[in-house]
Amino acid sequence: MGTGHETFARAVGALRRWKMYETGWTKLCWPEAPITEGAVVGVLGRHFGLWSLNACRIAYAIEGEGLPLERYGFAFGTLPSHVERGEERFTVEWHRADDSVFYEVFALARPAHPLARVGPPFVRMIQRRFAASSLRAVAAAVDAGCSQAGGWPVYFRRNALP
Repeated sequence: MGTGHETFARAVGALRRWKMYETGWTKLCWPEAPITEGAVVGVLGRHFGLWSLNACRIAYAIEGEGLPLERYGFAFGTLPSHVERGEERFTVEWHRADDSVFYEVFALARPAHPLARVGPPFVRMIQRRFAASSLRAVAAAVDAGCSQAGGWPVYFRRNALP
């Protein structure tokens, strides 16, 4: 995302304001919800002209400062009406050693809805698209400029539950 504590602070502010969902094809329902354990939100997404609403509950928040890095983030756990079962985590980190700031989306999920079960490649494509779009949205909120977004690494790891 960039370098320095100011970039980190802006990225934290972007996560706290749910900016990662300002992608043009996703929207957060209840964006005034605080990022606290137990808060429930809905993620509205548009795919090929269809809309889906997926309910999530914040499972835990991450806020910590240690010698090598400072970190902020949170993780959702999916609720029964979600198309997948699992967790999605959003974090930003400031590595003091080289002054770098990173944004990461991590998903650990398996299909829950019948359409998600028959289309794993489609689901992975949507997740990769969201990771890249959310990076651009957070970067724009940090005021880094979207013109640089093509050169930034997108850290998205997906693990499937058995």
